[in-house]
Amino acid sequence: RESGGRIRAKFRPPGWGAAFVEGVLALPVGSISMPMYAQGGYWIVRVESVVETPLERVREELTRRLVELGPEDFEVAATIELITAGVEVELLPQLFESGGSVERKLGEPGLRINGLPVAREEFALWLARARGEHYVRDFAEHVLVERRARELGLGASDAEIGARMDEFQQHMITQSYKGSREAWLAYMRATGRDEAGWRREWQRRLRIEVLCEKILKAERVVSDEDVRARWRRDYGSEGRWIEARMILVPLALPSLQPGQSREELEREIALARTTALAQAQAVRQRLVAGEDFAALARALSGDLDTATRGGRLDGRFRPDQWPGSVGAAVQRLAPGELSAVLETERGFALFEVTSSRLVPFEEVAGELRRELETERPAQGDLAGLRNLLVQKARIVTTPGVYGQ
Repeated sequence: RESGGRIRAKFRPPGWGAAFVEGVLALPVGSISMPMYAQGGYWIVRVESVVETPLERVREELTRRLVELGPEDFEVAATIELITAGVEVELLPQLFESGGSVERKLGEPGLRINGLPVAREEFALWLARARGEHYVRDFAEHVLVERRARELGLGASDAEIGARMDEFQQHMITQSYKGSREAWLAYMRATGRDEAGWRREWQRRLRIEVLCEKILKAERVVSDEDVRARWRRDYGSEGRWIEARMILVPLALPSLQPGQSREELEREIALARTTALAQAQAVRQRLVAGEDFAALARALSGDLDTATRGGRLDGRFRPDQWPGSVGAAVQRLAPGELSAVLETERGFALFEVTSSRLVPFEEVAGELRRELETERPAQGDLAGLRNLLVQKARIVTTPGVYGQ
């Protein structure tokens, strides 16, 4: 505006939008455009002059500037992709071996790239230089956990780690791949991995997890109040053990679409809620009409954990794990009684109490104490132990870790 509307330098297309640039380039010298939209407003443009610049006049200057600028990121990426296209990497058993002379082991080939051997030392130095500082805290955690376990006379056998590995693997397949081992293996192949490599990756982590659990158990002190608190948790303030089964009709939330307004999304959510509620009410009518609860749970329930057990909840019904209205409603049910449709955080559920009995504290106090002394610590407690060990330690990375 201060210069009478004149652009002080030459017009440069970047940032103006394709339609605007095309409109400007199509204007004859001295002509005035119609209003054109760009950069949040409408513009009226007059072309005052056009200077033609043949390529040959500036080729040398542009070449020099491009050489000084160097390759751009996309050119570097394309070069790396060209070099690594069709690469064949073979991990050798020696890469994962331990024991024996360190010098001999480092000098042995650990992998082959396109048939050419790469020494373990070369790979180890690359790891140290490229990833060393990033992983030094994780490494320190592992070292400190193993050191603390040795101080307490604790260890983890290959059989223990293998059993934990099998348990973790099956849990992951059940939760993420609907129990299909074939689907998991297909995913691994698609990402260029195999089961053996996956187990190697997790073996170290699970070894540390097992050691952390043993350390926490060895240092665990169970008080009388801890035992009574567990009784209240398992049996409620009245000492009642309720077993129940459930059918869950999940709420299928819509995905957010580009350009979708909040009002549109809320309407879709309301429709999904109405649909799930109607489905749950229809399931309840089938149960009232005499259909088998377990069969319907296996066929229809959206809770995969309980569906495989015919809807049966694992252990006691825990009111504290459900919304207050759900917990209160189930606790009021008599054995064999079916609940109304109850809204949970994941959708609508139907419950049936299968048994209910009073359990005095004195009757189970010894069993609860043994349970508290031997039960597996929570994941948060394991992380807390690792953090505590690292916080008390002093970690110094010396230049020698990066080799010569």
